[in-house]
Amino acid sequence: MPAVDFAPAADRLDRLLRAQMARDELPGILRMHPYGATHGQALTAWAAVLSDGQALQRLESLQRLQPHAVDAAVRAMIDEALKT
Repeated sequence: MPAVDFAPAADRLDRLLRAQMARDELPGILRMHPYGATHGQALTAWAAVLSDGQALQRLESLQRLQPHAVDAAVRAMIDEALKT
């Protein structure tokens, strides 16, 4: 039996919409990196199967990065996408 979510409907809808936006944005962000530029379809397919929590976590982690850490984090995410 699935767990019951007692969050208000507006909060659940907000999370659902933010997660979908994250799934839509992640491939484009990763394609901006030279390493990800040629992997558009793989990045889109990977993002499409992320759970809401996974999509939000990955986008939020990119937003919190210091500039010197962006390259390694983006490469790691692209590698993750290519392994799936």
